[in-house]
Amino acid sequence: MDRHHKAACRVGDAILLYWPRQQPAKRIPLVIQRTEGGADTVMVREQPVFAVAIFAYALSFGLVAVSAKGGVSVPGFACAYYTLVMVPRFPRDHMNVAWLISGWINIVVLASLAMRWWEGNRRPFKILRAITLLMIPFCWIVFYDGRLFPREGHSLWVASMVLALFSEGSSSSPVITADSQPRLT
Repeated sequence: MDRHHKAACRVGDAILLYWPRQQPAKRIPLVIQRTEGGADTVMVREQPVFAVAIFAYALSFGLVAVSAKGGVSVPGFACAYYTLVMVPRFPRDHMNVAWLISGWINIVVLASLAMRWWEGNRRPFKILRAITLLMIPFCWIVFYDGRLFPREGHSLWVASMVLALFSEGSSSSPVITADSQPRLT
C-alpha cells in the first residue's frame, strides 16, 4: 500500500480505517461510526501512553524520592508538600529561589495538562510545557546543596512528567464528519 491510500476493515457497526502518516509503517487507527443525524463520524483511537504516564506520576509520590547519608529517606509526597508549603530560610539566596521553584513544579505540570485538555496543543500549553522542563533542574540544585540523593521516586516523577507532557493522548479527540473539516470536541 502506498502512502496516499488508506486501508479499511469492518468491525461490527464501525469501520476501522488506517491512514498512514509520513511513513507507510506508521498508521493512525480511525473509527467511522454513523451518528443519529446520518453523518459519518471519524474518531482517532489513541494509545494509552498518557494514562500510563499519569499513573506513573501518581505512583511516584508514594515512592522514595530522595535520601540522605545516614539512611534518611523521604517519600515523594513529603517532598512535594514541604517544598510547596514551607517558607525557605536558607542563608544563600539561590537556595531560596531553587526551593520555591521546586515547590511549584507540580502546580505548573497540572496547569499545563489542564490547558492542553481545554485548548489542545496550542501556544499556552507549549509555553507551560517549556517552563516545566526548565523548572526540573532547580530540584537538583536543592539536592546538591542539601546533600540529598535522588531515588527511584524522583526518577519516575521526572520521566512521567516528560511522558505526560509530550504524549499525544491528553487533548480532546479530533472528530471529522463527512461534510466538515477536522475539529476538536
